Amino acid sequence: MAKLHDLLGLYDRKSPPGTVAETLEQRRERIRQRRAEGKGIRAMPGEERWLQRRCVSSLFGEMQAVEGFARILTECPNVPWELKKKLARITWDEARHMEVYMKMIPKHGARLDEEPDAPFMFALLRDPDPAIRLVSARAGEGLTLDMLLTLREEFEKLGMPEWSRCMDYLLADEVSHFRIMGQGVDTLTSDSPEHRERVDEYRRKLTRAIHKEERGTVYKVAQESREVGGATSEEMQEAKRFQAESAKYQQPS
Repeated sequence: MAKLHDLLGLYDRKSPPGTVAETLEQRRERIRQRRAEGKGIRAMPGEERWLQRRCVSSLFGEMQAVEGFARILTECPNVPWELKKKLARITWDEARHMEVYMKMIPKHGARLDEEPDAPFMFALLRDPDPAIRLVSARAGEGLTLDMLLTLREEFEKLGMPEWSRCMDYLLADEVSHFRIMGQGVDTLTSDSPEHRERVDEYRRKLTRAIHKEERGTVYKVAQESREVGGATSEEMQEAKRFQAESAKYQQPS
């Protein structure tokens, strides 16, 4: 199975401490320590560290999304005008989302400099084929829907209704993005079944790689949001399978 970093040509796992990537050795040590404490390999909902990590990683994800969608507008002249208008709306939405996470980070005791994040979105949205860029973003957007639903429920448990409602607003935006990206892929591949098959195969390959990389990340599947966003039965099955495998992998050994 292809690794996400190899598939995207992203970064070297042996990069030194202090770079954007967590090294393989650092990851192994972190997992070893959590196992020794009787925990799963990743922080789980209910742990303070989980909430802090989501705040910071979500901010970085939104920053990369703004860059990625703006680059589709400027680098892909053959994208139809109607689709470009929708992508411009997504870019603006993601900029607003950055503001939300910037307010969340200090509120929940996190810091920007303590959770370096990998530039996955930058890598996902640099292919010369705009259909590949959109299907790549959609693959990541599905996990975002699941994460936001889980965050909303977590804030409810913490007695923070204002933040729970905020996650609802973000979720509404991301559902529309998920749907627009799916429609965009349909538009860009409508005149070539061969092109569509290449894009679909890339999506399957990328989804498997993302799920392998994110194994142990446990969210509640946002089934209703995915369905409203036009998720296919194949995408729904992939999401449910990933969460079932993640929950099993997460268990302390």
